[in-house]
Amino acid sequence: MKLSELKVNETLRVKKISNGQENIKRRLNDLGITRGVLIKIKGFAPMGSPVHLELRGYSLALEKKFLAYIEGEKL
Repeated sequence: MKLSELKVNETLRVKKISNGQENIKRRLNDLGITRGVLIKIKGFAPMGSPVHLELRGYSLALEKKFLAYIEGEKL
């Protein structure tokens, strides 16, 4: 399941980042989005992007297009 398929207050455990571009993978890793991390959708901006996420005890706003690259299992 992709993170982009989740709704508000749903959580995903990251299994992989599925984009072939190394710069995007590196950027998401730098933001703390790595395998095994729990990510909770906290909300969406009025136009749908950015998306408010919670992970590793902090909040993060990420463009919606990047959510499709993050795959894992819904909890």
